[in-house]
Amino acid sequence: MYNFSTDATARKTWPVLRDSFRKHHKKATEFKSGSGGKGQKKWYHYNNLLFLLPFVEDRNSSTSSSLMEEPDME
Repeated sequence: MYNFSTDATARKTWPVLRDSFRKHHKKATEFKSGSGGKGQKKWYHYNNLLFLLPFVEDRNSSTSSSLMEEPDME
């Protein structure tokens, strides 16, 4: 596993772990058909990082999309 002996090491490693989890979760949840539909081997840390799902799944929040919409003028 990772050795977080210093705060700086943990701060550098955490984004790598988080982004790797996001990438592997996306691959695991996309369904392919045909010859590309073969199952992929899970990433070693995937099950240990499942607690991140509520924080990484929907990166585009509804507030950012609602800012782009024009207000209703009735």
